[in-house]
Amino acid sequence: MKQLSRSWLLAALCLVTVWGILPAGKGFASEVGTPSKIVITVKASPSSQHASQLEVKERRFLKSFAGSRVEPTTTVPELPYAYLTLVKGRRQVQCVVDYSFAVYPENGNSKFVLSPEAKTMLNQYIQTLREQHFGQPIPWTQAKELLPRKGNAQVVDLETGKSFMVQRRAGSRHADVQPLTEQDSHVMKEIYNGKWSWRRRAILVKTDDKTIAASMNGMPHGAGAIYGNDFPGHFCIHFEASTTHGKRTPDPAHYLMVRKASGLLTGDIVQYSPQQLIQFFSTALHEQDWETARMALDLSNSEAVQLFLEQAKGIEAISLWMHAGKKGEVPKVNGPLWVELPVKVSMVTDKGKVRKDATILIRRNSLISRWKIDAVSLLELFGEDKQTKQKQALPTRETPPSKWV
Repeated sequence: MKQLSRSWLLAALCLVTVWGILPAGKGFASEVGTPSKIVITVKASPSSQHASQLEVKERRFLKSFAGSRVEPTTTVPELPYAYLTLVKGRRQVQCVVDYSFAVYPENGNSKFVLSPEAKTMLNQYIQTLREQHFGQPIPWTQAKELLPRKGNAQVVDLETGKSFMVQRRAGSRHADVQPLTEQDSHVMKEIYNGKWSWRRRAILVKTDDKTIAASMNGMPHGAGAIYGNDFPGHFCIHFEASTTHGKRTPDPAHYLMVRKASGLLTGDIVQYSPQQLIQFFSTALHEQDWETARMALDLSNSEAVQLFLEQAKGIEAISLWMHAGKKGEVPKVNGPLWVELPVKVSMVTDKGKVRKDATILIRRNSLISRWKIDAVSLLELFGEDKQTKQKQALPTRETPPSKWV
């Protein structure tokens, strides 16, 4: 009996040390008290291993944050801007801050409604941390002076956090560089999962004075001049407004990765037109950057999103471009809230080559909301019957997430 009582006591203690079910409409502080600190985390994507953190103990901010109301919501946080860990003793609550500065407890169906003061202070902390975490979008005309020929720099991969040293050897429209040592070459190859690749990746280039937003490919090519670095050639690093040797305009994939490395990609996506969103989405898929591609999707139908991303991982190369449709048909538009874009699809998957026409649905919730791609309509890219999938396997609306505990 004594053992049973102890078990119940331990269970009760576990329950009170978890900030779980927060009653809607009540103040945060009235339920859990004022946090002893809030740890702010910034990273390029939810899965990024490279992250920057700021521990905030300023009493004024903590009390202001604790005055937040808790409201129920079925909205899924999109375009994560930062992550919060609310700490009080041994208790913690993990939260996501989206691009509109709404704060959502992870795995829950509620959100914190911040006071204007708390929102302003949180914004200042996050902006300070993002400036430290991301690189500066310095144009090539200036970047080439910061990284002169035979100058060395540190490259940091924004997703894995792995870093290596390079030396710039040449390049007039972008930097042609080589890993400095054999170990640097091995680290670079690890970033590409052990295989050299033309895929673009968002990186930071750290010189003596600056941290610059940039993009690299991972394929040795051309000539190399550093003896013993186990790298047969050089590879390319692109900066803001740099171009390939054969074109006068920036490469779309390098441009995307530079924007990601600068922390400006979220702001771009919010402003994209439906046509721009399709181009961005196609580029992210082609580079196999699944987290970035996910930023373009309407996440309200979680099963459709998951099904599409699972199939998309079989894509080795893809191109989507708009066309006028049959007999000059224009995109179908239903007022300002949704549009059906006819696209031509060319892709190589693990199952073979595909060339086809498809229609992608893009919509928004209001005139001031951003455009998002409907995940169900994307299943057509893989030969799925859209209506059958929607009726037989996929809910038409997001099922509310389980209660956060």
